[in-house]
Amino acid sequence: MAKVLNQDQLIQEKYLRDYGLKVEGLVKLMKILRDLDLKQLDIRYPVDVPQFFAIPKGLPLDDSSIQQAYFSLTQNFQSPKIILARSSDPEEMPGEFETHSSLFDPSNQNKNFENWLKAANRVRDSGARALIGQPLAAELEDFCHDLDYDYGPSGNDFKQVHINVSSFAGSNSSFFGRSHSVIRGSHPYFVICGGLASKIARGDKDVSIAQVGKWRMDVVQLNHNYTLESFAKCNQGNVDVITLENPQEITTLKYNQDVQFFDYVLSNSQLPFSGYLFRDAASDYFGFNMYHLFGLIRQLERGVGKPVEIEGCINEQGLHLFQLREYEVLQKRLENLTDVSEDKQVRKFSEGESIGCDQLRGDLVLSEDLLDYEEGTIFGYLGNIRKADLPELRKYRQFVFPMARVGGLYEAAHSFGYTAQVLVELEKMGLRSIAIGGLERLPWDLKKSDRIVKIDDRITRIKDVTVECYGVDAQIYFND
Repeated sequence: MAKVLNQDQLIQEKYLRDYGLKVEGLVKLMKILRDLDLKQLDIRYPVDVPQFFAIPKGLPLDDSSIQQAYFSLTQNFQSPKIILARSSDPEEMPGEFETHSSLFDPSNQNKNFENWLKAANRVRDSGARALIGQPLAAELEDFCHDLDYDYGPSGNDFKQVHINVSSFAGSNSSFFGRSHSVIRGSHPYFVICGGLASKIARGDKDVSIAQVGKWRMDVVQLNHNYTLESFAKCNQGNVDVITLENPQEITTLKYNQDVQFFDYVLSNSQLPFSGYLFRDAASDYFGFNMYHLFGLIRQLERGVGKPVEIEGCINEQGLHLFQLREYEVLQKRLENLTDVSEDKQVRKFSEGESIGCDQLRGDLVLSEDLLDYEEGTIFGYLGNIRKADLPELRKYRQFVFPMARVGGLYEAAHSFGYTAQVLVELEKMGLRSIAIGGLERLPWDLKKSDRIVKIDDRITRIKDVTVECYGVDAQIYFND
């Protein structure tokens, strides 16, 4: 049976399957960074993968080697820290399993491993077979209570906390064709927020997206409805942190009520996204230029040989990377959307929320249930696909489905990653498939037509159509 290994041991291992996809990605990330000359990217600050140990699938959590690995990881910590228990399953999909936190307190050594073990059991209970133990790259936040004499009513007790980290998740996003979408396309993009990356994973609208094009970099705040406005007003209204008051849970604070940034946010609570994700105004050495991230992800993609997605954070200690996921390149079967007259259009999906590069023809059958397949039809499943559903989808030949919803927003990093992974799995199974953002609303948006038959409340049939998607835009139209 495989045993617990730290990252120095893992980098020497040839067979990592039992340690899960996150561990495989972290090891690949470490190897690429080891051979990468960061000076060529004009990166003058530390770039690292935080230390970790990995527990393979099948190893009981009461195995004594896990406690030894934990003690080895934390033996030099002199101040309280958050130690994460992260999922790393051999077949993990983005956002499928859980991550939980625990407090390490050097003044209470007897309780530290017990705290982490509780977090690890919660991760195992979520279905993950392999796990990672790793310190949170962000500092543990400490509340202090004071009186706000200048900006609030006299005697108003408020929480004051120093946020030392900005988090990001980014992808080169070169799955197929060119797109003008600020969300995704042929250019790299990063989803950014102050505080922990949980806002990004949930799909909150209260985050910003940076994308570099041919001539410039654009930053847009999702509350601005994806409009390319001036990025001087990319306000973030709340922030996620882990605090000493509640180290097992993520706490959400409002900037204007609970949070006082000491150095890194302007007095009007605007995040400094005008070219820099984080900047110490006193010393340009600690200036983290966004273009460095774009250059880094291109180098990682070259090293892997596939499109990649990374997650990480930036603070005073440098750039910390804690995930690399690689994706297969989906087959490109279409060069552009067909120019169609308005009278033939069933629906055009131009919100930049779809994924695909294919054209499907036949009767489109829309249903909230996985029905038997009729030869020659396009089956449109309106539910949210789970990994357990994939084997049942083999019966379909042409298949369309909505973008996965992880949180409340299609553009959440996990939503996009999960949907892309589903498309890859369907392609391996021989299905022609497209993911269309908003497909689940289609039965209620249709105009009356003798070619649209509503069979019952859960099944709609649209006769003789073409469904096509190019990059991130999709459409459905009647054939002649």
